[in-house]
Amino acid sequence: MKNNKVNILSQYYHPDVASTGQLLTELGGELVKYGMDVAAYTAKPAYFRKEDAPKYEIYNGIKIHRTFCTNANKDKAFGRIFNTVS
Repeated sequence: MKNNKVNILSQYYHPDVASTGQLLTELGGELVKYGMDVAAYTAKPAYFRKEDAPKYEIYNGIKIHRTFCTNANKDKAFGRIFNTVS
């Protein structure tokens, strides 16, 4: 029996405007068109207003699960490390 489930794990995903999030959202949408069951596990958006992104939603057939993530200053090394670890 074939397993048609795909899990995407990324810091950036819809509605984030980072290119990684946009590309993975498009990939997930295409996989759904081919009959795959797609779930994305991601952080709250960093480049989009966080309050506008629910913890769970279905977007174009993709089940998106968001978790808390810090949003420290990305211009500083400590901020980048802190965001990545969280």
